[in-house]
Amino acid sequence: TDTGTPQRQTSLIVDPPNGRLPDLTAEGKRLSALMKSSWSVSDDEDIVWDAPEDFDTWDRCITRGMPASMFPFRYNGGMDIYQSPGYVVLSLEMVHEDRIIPTDGRTPLPASFKHWMGEPRGHWEGDTLVVETTNFNGRTASVNFGILGAPPGNRIPTSQEMKIVERFTRTSADTISYEITTTDPVVYTAPWT
Repeated sequence: TDTGTPQRQTSLIVDPPNGRLPDLTAEGKRLSALMKSSWSVSDDEDIVWDAPEDFDTWDRCITRGMPASMFPFRYNGGMDIYQSPGYVVLSLEMVHEDRIIPTDGRTPLPASFKHWMGEPRGHWEGDTLVVETTNFNGRTASVNFGILGAPPGNRIPTSQEMKIVERFTRTSADTISYEITTTDPVVYTAPWT
């Protein structure tokens, strides 16, 4: 387990200003109650494990999902970034996923094409790579239990309406400033950054 450098900030969330996830909508609460995960088992729960769907996508090594895959994690949190003409690839150590981001201006796939990690499209604003991702399948958790300060369990859902905007700005030879804004009106009462 890589302990990393202790951070003194109380939250990675900068908006809302209180550093907390926005409240869930009524539908978000309903979807949350339907979620299952071995990571969220508490002493007072009686969970039945009858089918693969009784385990979440992280239990089954399918994906951590978005935006969770982009958050710091206590192990397997490495990421390689590759750039070629027309593409940026984020190769994630956890679950060995690669986010292939076209930057050549192509149009997004139709909304009927849904993906575990969404359908990203990138463009440059000066030295900042801006990645807009839509077309999520709504079958993953939004945040994972292992992220310090995350709500207990692994039961914050996503929906097919989720949209994520990321900004990657290289600020020195070995530093990238990263910002992610998640908007999911089905699940959250407001966006968060």
